[in-house]
Amino acid sequence: MQGPITTEMMHAKLEEMRRRNLARQSGQAESTGTPKPRGVCDRRQLELCGVYERYRGVSFETIKNRGVPEEIRPQVDRVEDYAGHIEDNLHDGVGLILRGPVGTLKTSLAVAVLRSCLEAGRNAKFIPVTSLIDAFFSARTMPAGDWAALDAKLREVSLLVLDDLGVEWSEGWAMTKLAAIFTERYNRRRSTIITTNLGTDEMRRRYPERIIDRLRATSRVITFNLPRSLR
Repeated sequence: MQGPITTEMMHAKLEEMRRRNLARQSGQAESTGTPKPRGVCDRRQLELCGVYERYRGVSFETIKNRGVPEEIRPQVDRVEDYAGHIEDNLHDGVGLILRGPVGTLKTSLAVAVLRSCLEAGRNAKFIPVTSLIDAFFSARTMPAGDWAALDAKLREVSLLVLDDLGVEWSEGWAMTKLAAIFTERYNRRRSTIITTNLGTDEMRRRYPERIIDRLRATSRVITFNLPRSLR
């Protein structure tokens, strides 16, 4: 009878799967991460990046057409400025931390930046943090190639959007995996956008200091304060 799977065994298994997948795909672009010609951003490409029906039509134009409250107009302008210099920001590994209460356009703005990234011919991935944590725990039942492909993409994609950081269970092995992704993206100089409802003190209580420091060192922090939700 097989004994219980330890954290060390799981780490070793996942690392072996990732290395096998990278070796197999050496010199080949992932189907979900292949950069497209500039200006092209179709429905299929958005879905492959994790952007589905609710946010598929989101862009800076649609956000402004809907109407931006005066209280957060400067914040929206800062995010749009980031997208306007997307090539430089991706080259330098600069990301964004969009924080504030629910219903303040954080996710929509993150998707608008992702669209700008795709239109610039770069690759991107959008994933809610709860879905990411679920994938961590499902890894042992996933085909080896599927998990290794996702793991490689999370570490290497030009722009990773992690939506709603802070609502997930953030202890133990899941936290270790999340920290590993942040660390490797930091070392590879890859840009990450995070949306969160957490303030600075809450983030420091919930996450290891090394994660907070690396995120703040490579991200522009933009705070959205509205007395009401826009939903």
